[in-house]
Amino acid sequence: DDDADMRDMNLTAKEAREEQERIQDLLKHSSSVQNPSFDPMGGVGDLKPPETPHSALTYDSDEEEEEAIEVVEQLLETYFMQADNTWNKLQTLTEYIDDTEDYVNIQLDSQRNQLIRLDLILTCLSASIALITAITSLFAMNVQLRPGSEEDGPYSWFVIISTTSCAGAILLFLGVMTYSRYKRLI
Repeated sequence: DDDADMRDMNLTAKEAREEQERIQDLLKHSSSVQNPSFDPMGGVGDLKPPETPHSALTYDSDEEEEEAIEVVEQLLETYFMQADNTWNKLQTLTEYIDDTEDYVNIQLDSQRNQLIRLDLILTCLSASIALITAITSLFAMNVQLRPGSEEDGPYSWFVIISTTSCAGAILLFLGVMTYSRYKRLI
């Protein structure tokens, strides 16, 4: 079966065999007909098999046929090796592309993590500043400021509460940052 498949892959020899079979069928058909055959180019005459370059490709022995099959096998083996080499190069290129995509994703994840850390720090800082602003605004809303007077009025309480809330906000910010470092968020 394999030899027959290889023989069929030798298209030149296959075409020559088919041409010879057609000529033999035509000759059988013309000999069975009583009337002489009509040649459209030359008129009436007998049919002779035309000389074709394919007639030289017929095999006289099994050795010649085996040689022709080996030629086809060698040709196919060469093409197979080229196709296999191309396939290996494509596989390598695909792996390289996948590795590059993974590397880019790692870089993007790293950048995203840095942005999240910065966002955490800025959020803690803005929460601390908001605490100072809220406490100071509550006490400063109705305070009548008289810095030149000698009495301890609401102004001294305002300064004490503002300073204390500022210190508390700083401690809150440092506490959140320490907790973040402890949990390895930063």
